[in-house]
Parts: sequence; structure tokens; C-alpha cells
Amino acid sequence: MIRINSSNEILYPVTAHMLENGTGKTKEHTFKIRYKLLSRTELREQLNKQVNIATDNIDSLREAIRKQSDPKELSRHDAWLKSHINGWEDILGEDGEPLEFNDENYQLVMNIIPIASAIDNGLMAASREEPAKN
Repeated sequence: MIRINSSNEILYPVTAHMLENGTGKTKEHTFKIRYKLLSRTELREQLNKQVNIATDNIDSLREAIRKQSDPKELSRHDAWLKSHINGWEDILGEDGEPLEFNDENYQLVMNIIPIASAIDNGLMAASREEPAKN
């Protein structure tokens, strides 16, 4: 028997690998993101983008990298990603207290590249229903 969850929302653990100050080594930091999962159509579109980048010629790869570096494209992607995030757990502020999920803190968190990458990759993994790697 299966019960259908129409909210299509899941709390999913993600791990960011961040450099430790002064050591040059990375440390794993795991936290949870409340994702609104991608629809089949959205997932297919995102996977097709990845496949096109991976299989096209070097000029297509350069163009994809240029687009990803474009501030407008990055802003568009961040807005799209944020529309699929409804909260988080286990992200703490400098004071050690839980960091509230709001626009200001979202920007703060997404400006930390390893965390932003983990959140981005987590949406795809959760939408593909991959078991968490934690």
C-alpha cells in the first residue's frame, strides 16, 4: 500500500564539504533542506541540461560555463532554486542559534559556494529519490 503525499515536500539531508581554516582539509557539514520536489517535467528539463552540457562539443561547454557565470543567469537560477525550498534545519548563525529561513539568510547561505552547491545538488537528488548519503 502507498499513501500519496500531494504536498510533494520532503526534508532531505545534504552535506557540504568545507575547508577548515588553516589546515587545507575539508570537513563535512550536514544539514537538512525542506524541498518542494521537482515535477517529472522539471526534473527531465534539468537532466537534459546536464546531459547536453556533458555531451556537446567544447564550444557548448564554454557557453554553458559563461551562462552560469552571468549574474543575471545566476540570479534567475537562485530564484528558481529558492522557489523549491521551504525551509531548513541544522543551519546555525555565528551566535550558534538556528538561522531563520528568510530572504536575507537565504542570500547569506547561498553566497557560501560549498553550501550552495550542496543545496542545489540536494534538490536533484531528492527529486530523483536517491537515498541520502549520510
